[in-house]
Formats: sequence, structure tokens, C-alpha cells
Amino acid sequence: MKKLIVMFILFTLVAGCSTTQPNKTTVCNLEEGNMSIELSVVSSGEEIKSHTARTTLDFTTLDKRKEDVLNLIEDSKNKYGEIEGYTFDATYNEPILVETIIADYSKLSKDDLEEGYDQLGDLLESLKSQGFTCSE
Repeated sequence: MKKLIVMFILFTLVAGCSTTQPNKTTVCNLEEGNMSIELSVVSSGEEIKSHTARTTLDFTTLDKRKEDVLNLIEDSKNKYGEIEGYTFDATYNEPILVETIIADYSKLSKDDLEEGYDQLGDLLESLKSQGFTCSE
């Protein structure tokens, strides 16, 4: 009987400790001149699960040729395409460039993360210091 009670207590403790927090999405935005960035971060508690960064650039007022913009896209494809856990997409409809980068943190090492942030609080603090506004 004593073993049964001990096993019940252990089971209760383990079950109680293994509760997972539901995922939440935090959206951060920045608009600056000819550029806007929307970053959607999916997290569970403080742990970041994934993020999607969508950057829109308007090249109307910039002195960039189409070849220059296409080279920027190619550089980004090369940078993110070689790392498992990142998905990169870009569309360029003159003069607007839209880049989308998705990061799946379950597949990325800490070294592969852009800024090395894997905790929500640290990331939000950094984004807000750069002028982003964030909401859940």
C-alpha cells in the first residue's frame, strides 16, 4: 500500500509539472521611411516556437536598379536557404519588394538564430528598443 501511495504522489507531481502552456502569437511592427516590417512570434510561455518576418520595401524613392534588387533577393536566398529551419520567399513587383522569412525554432540551433534570441522577453525588449510596437 505504501508503494502505491508513493507511486501516486510521484505520478501526480510529474503530471503537474508537465503541463504545457498554450501557444500565443505576438505581432510586432515597424514602419520607417520606405520600409515596413511585421514580425509574428509564436511562443509557449517564454519559449519561442517560430516567427514569421515580412518585410516590404518600396524602391520608388531609392536609387536602385532592378538588377540590384534581384541581387539582394539572391543574397537572402543563399543566406537562409542553406539553413534547415528557415524558409525564405520573395516577390518583386516593381517598385515593391516583399520578403518573408519563417524560422522554425525546433529545427534551428541557437547559433543559427539571427540575433540569438530564443526567449520571448529578450526578443521583445530588443525589438522595442529598435522602435517596434508589439501586441498580443
